[in-house]
Amino acid sequence: MIKLMNFSKLLPLISLSMLMSCSSSKLVERPRGDMESIYSDCNVVVITVSNLRADRLTMYGHGRNTDPKLSAWMRNAVIFDSNYAVSKWPFQALISLATGVYSEKHQVFLNSYHNQLIFSELNLKQDILSSQIPVLSEVMKANGYKTIFMGGDPHPSFYSPEVAFGRGVDEFISKSLHNPEDLAVLYKAMDKVRAGKFYANINTVRSHFPHFILPKTKETVFQNPKYKGILPGDEDEFYQNVLNCFDKRNSKCPIDFNEIPDETIKLMRFSTDLYNTIFYSIRKDNLEDAQRMEDYYDESVAYNDQLIDGVFQYLNKHKLLENTVVIVTSEMGATISSISDQYATGDGRKIDVTFGYNSYQEAVTRTPMIVYLPERAKLNLPQLRISEITNSTDLFPTVLGLVGTRQTSPVDGMDLTPLLAGRSMHTRDYTTGLSFRPQRGVEAFVRNKHYIVYRDQRGMYGVDVRKKLIIPKKFLELDSNYASMFTVLEDHLKKNPLKDLNAIKTKFNEAY
Repeated sequence: MIKLMNFSKLLPLISLSMLMSCSSSKLVERPRGDMESIYSDCNVVVITVSNLRADRLTMYGHGRNTDPKLSAWMRNAVIFDSNYAVSKWPFQALISLATGVYSEKHQVFLNSYHNQLIFSELNLKQDILSSQIPVLSEVMKANGYKTIFMGGDPHPSFYSPEVAFGRGVDEFISKSLHNPEDLAVLYKAMDKVRAGKFYANINTVRSHFPHFILPKTKETVFQNPKYKGILPGDEDEFYQNVLNCFDKRNSKCPIDFNEIPDETIKLMRFSTDLYNTIFYSIRKDNLEDAQRMEDYYDESVAYNDQLIDGVFQYLNKHKLLENTVVIVTSEMGATISSISDQYATGDGRKIDVTFGYNSYQEAVTRTPMIVYLPERAKLNLPQLRISEITNSTDLFPTVLGLVGTRQTSPVDGMDLTPLLAGRSMHTRDYTTGLSFRPQRGVEAFVRNKHYIVYRDQRGMYGVDVRKKLIIPKKFLELDSNYASMFTVLEDHLKKNPLKDLNAIKTKFNEAY
């Protein structure tokens, strides 16, 4: 029996054609002229797990076994260790995944769901992706693939077909993969396309924290059965608490709004702001409640693991894993706890990073990207870890690179197929990102593996990822680690063709 460590020494002797094709005997000429074997005959499945943090997966070093089934399927996979989000607003980040361009270029910032819910009196229009910017599904369809998109209820605002996600889609499923019964709907769509080549983009919002925690029927794995605190036990109870608190005088609301500053209450314009106020107030000085929040999140990740297993089971049952590339990723992460997500300020004071996606810290920006390649599975190769800096915009060109398709429109992302083939390739020294929300304005960041510089309406700050330290700009200027990142961030903001976002922000603020 060959030991794993000895087997890994044989990797340079394995031909590239064995690693990079669904039909190893077939070489396909790449558009750029290189002779290289690619997955031109393969199906492609992209699974996007909303708000999935890399550090809460066992494959990325988490202490809890939240992803046993995914880990088993991905035992031969390529794992990107330094993959980052390019926005901290899911709607905008998902468009970047679908197009390969940064949010300041696709300029899809506002969606109809939130406009109607929160900004109805402002009469803000829904942003529609420009027809000049293609989405991955329509490029795949133009190149002979049948296409599936699954995403919507219970969070329809993320996946509007009118905005972009319906383009080039043969089978559009307007619900996310949220519960086991949703698998049957997905299987029915896949039955229609599996006879030929297909591309499927499957989205799940089960871990979109803290909106969805656990359904009543889900058996808990990580929660403390002796917990006696005030936080709800399941999804229905969670939403009931929130509804009770919309009426701030309701005695059933678990917090006393008389103890919350008026300014905080005035800022509660989104349901997520209400979640934040309720649960942050409850757990702020209570470690048991804070741990409960971490338990919620890990339970949701484990629930996703079962759903993703259902996708792999279907592919395996119909012998499609032999010619299907599967990519599991996320549009962004989320902060979840005052225990694990606590940072210190530059003057040594401890502060809590409230849960959700209110900051550009590590928990929000670092996302998983895990790639199943059929030939690696056939050869039973060990996992390949990639340390190069990658980001969400790389998905689009990488999928096209794998299947040998030329894309003529410009993208910000990079084709990572050399890395998937085990070759060296330098990607970037920094990755950047930008978000816009009417009540917060433009927020941007630049980061490498260890340091982050971000700017929002409060000013410019830095983050030392390893020390979990937040540093105000006046101290950053004395730290050489951040000097070049300031320049990158300012140049990034100056040259990008932003809309007149300040006008939208002004209009919003005048209304409130």
